[in-house]
Amino acid sequence: MTIHLHLETKNECIRFSFVHHWNCDEIQSLYESAGWWDFPLDNTIIHHIISGSYLFCVAVNKDGIAIGMGRILSDGISIGFIHDVYVMEIYQGLGIGSKLIQILIQSYLTDCRHHLILVAEPGTFPFYERQGFVSSKNTMFMQIQSGVQ
Repeated sequence: MTIHLHLETKNECIRFSFVHHWNCDEIQSLYESAGWWDFPLDNTIIHHIISGSYLFCVAVNKDGIAIGMGRILSDGISIGFIHDVYVMEIYQGLGIGSKLIQILIQSYLTDCRHHLILVAEPGTFPFYERQGFVSSKNTMFMQIQSGVQ
């Protein structure tokens, strides 16, 4: 599925596409710009991130370069998790991130119609609240970090 969004402020059309593969260097650049990885990612890792996602959506500029991404991890039946939503800084504030979230939500709920959860970083809560997400006071996000025991 491909969706087009015309951005008046940059006078260009942004294309949103669900993909099973993409240029690994472009995706790695997005991860690095977001500051999420503190280790090198090779093309095999990027390929597994994309292909292992239930949905992986890229936002692509007029030159065909990925300028944003978002993905959902899911079993396709009971629950899905939105991960790795990011838009390059020069494209932030133009509605691209909101459109990514809307596209992911619509596609997931059309297929699965069950729970959709995301983990938001500090400072991003207002953005996700505007997309319809609410904090749950009855749950807590917990993690195990590799190498920590």
